[in-house]
Amino acid sequence: SLKEGRKLLLVPRETPLSAIHLENLLKLYDFSHGGQKQIPDSDAFLLQDIKNIITHNFSRNISLEEISKAVYISPRKLTSKFLELTGMSFKEYTQMLKMEQASRLLYSSGKSVSEIAEELGFCDIHYFSRRFKMYYGCPPNALRAKKHREGAGET
Repeated sequence: SLKEGRKLLLVPRETPLSAIHLENLLKLYDFSHGGQKQIPDSDAFLLQDIKNIITHNFSRNISLEEISKAVYISPRKLTSKFLELTGMSFKEYTQMLKMEQASRLLYSSGKSVSEIAEELGFCDIHYFSRRFKMYYGCPPNALRAKKHREGAGET
């Protein structure tokens, strides 16, 4: 039963963490350990699995319990391990991934802000816009407008 759940939630490790994303996680790990340790491969794979699960389930707001079942670790142990490795909570991490994806979609797609918010699991566009502004310092439409100005050669 758990193996079937894992197949549904995980994607192959062929989709690696972006170099910048992994580098940031490793810096967080080094900082939280006084720069003395390197992250073990098993922990790097765990982080990659978690990122893949979250990003492939944005629209359904996957829970910590579902992730813990998929990676075969208790929610409590996973929470402490994740905090140890990244210095952030699952909620903070999930929000970060969603905001990064929102930014990419605003830059690269013709989707409306409402469509992007819905795709990322936000039921309320106003809440999405507030969260986006808190994260980037500007509303989603301003980021998209900046993209269009840059594309037109304006500064």
